[in-house]
Amino acid sequence: MATFRNIGGQWKSGNFLRNIGGQWRAGSMWRNIAGVWKNLSVVFTPDGGDVYGSGQYEASATLYCNVPATWVYSTVSGSGGTVSLASGGSSTFIIFSQTATGPNGNKLPRKQVWSVTGMANGVTRNFTVTVEAFGDNQ
Repeated sequence: MATFRNIGGQWKSGNFLRNIGGQWRAGSMWRNIAGVWKNLSVVFTPDGGDVYGSGQYEASATLYCNVPATWVYSTVSGSGGTVSLASGGSSTFIIFSQTATGPNGNKLPRKQVWSVTGMANGVTRNFTVTVEAFGDNQ
């Protein structure tokens, strides 16, 4: 039999609720690890940090989250790259791409670096994404 609690004038199932920082959250997804409440149901891949993608003429790097995340990014250096989602958009993944430019036989390399933040259900991860497309003679 489920138990219920009156929370802020509303009856809610009490089996999995915990008061975390003054907000009621589903307790099965939250754990206090070393004094910090972490949402274990959100998984970013990779789990933040530096991400590098490279290739001959074309290159890409993809960040994933198992639930829809809001992705905010800005260019640190370079230009010409593309991103699969507008900054501030929400998705379970985001792709950063770069293409070498110029005519065949004389393609020039291109490199771009982005600062990226992914946010989902109170969990935030920061990334530095570098994508480098090699040209000819590399």
